[in-house]
Amino acid sequence: MLSLPNGTADEPNIRRNAELIAAMFRRRGLTVRLIEAEGSPPAVLAEQSVPGAKTTIALYAHYDGQPVSRENWTHDPWQPILLNASMENRGQPATLEALPATGDGEWRIYARSASDDKAPIMAMAAALDALRAAGIPAAANLKLFFEGEEEAGSPHLARILAAEPGLLRADLWLLCDGPVHSTRRPQVFFGPAASPVSSSRSTAPCGPFTAGTTGTGRPTPL
Repeated sequence: MLSLPNGTADEPNIRRNAELIAAMFRRRGLTVRLIEAEGSPPAVLAEQSVPGAKTTIALYAHYDGQPVSRENWTHDPWQPILLNASMENRGQPATLEALPATGDGEWRIYARSASDDKAPIMAMAAALDALRAAGIPAAANLKLFFEGEEEAGSPHLARILAAEPGLLRADLWLLCDGPVHSTRRPQVFFGPAASPVSSSRSTAPCGPFTAGTTGTGRPTPL
């Protein structure tokens, strides 16, 4: 998945990303559909219904990424490399076969969108595999929603939701888009950061003036 370019404006590759994710979760037995509004990239909805379940859990991630400036990369950003430590700590190339069985939190995969935000998508797939391998049955309905234009401000998301009001209704939402805390400890957060947009207009004189009788009545910007 990391070898697929995913710039929001790269429509052919954005669709390839969506189709790959859809195939990943179909193989795991989920019901998958691609959802589109006019002019939008496909959103991927994967669902698992559990007979008798009274709770629905939904998870969000996005598969698009910001544009790439190749001059800022030490290697091809679409060719993932695995290091046994961070670049800052002089990590050396490694293979998955050499990864300790218990894992190592200091190993790094470097590729475009490896952390923001394709890692959570792979984590969800791996979690499904782990639960089934351990014989742990699902106790809640599951909805996985993957968006393809988060980095562009999600301009079509409201239209998608308005067309199908109950599409993403759930008892609990987990938003899987954000960095590891600087302490490296797990986090629980109770709401996503907002990105308010506003505009203002101010009026001011085009030159200096005195503060006497003439200047007092003139508008000044805040």
